[in-house]
Amino acid sequence: VCGACRFYLRDPSSEVGRCQVVDGPIPWFATSDLYISADAEARAVLGSEHEDDGQDTA
Repeated sequence: VCGACRFYLRDPSSEVGRCQVVDGPIPWFATSDLYISADAEARAVLGSEHEDDGQDTA
């Protein structure tokens, strides 16, 4: 069982979020206040890294 999980939390009105450890359950209704999307953040980060390295991954 995960005792403390790290999530990327971002206010929908902010471009910059922060990683933080969450040691309790996150209720589903909280996602309306805090944007939680590891998939979207990973795509954004990996996309910017691939643009910077000049290599075509297609």
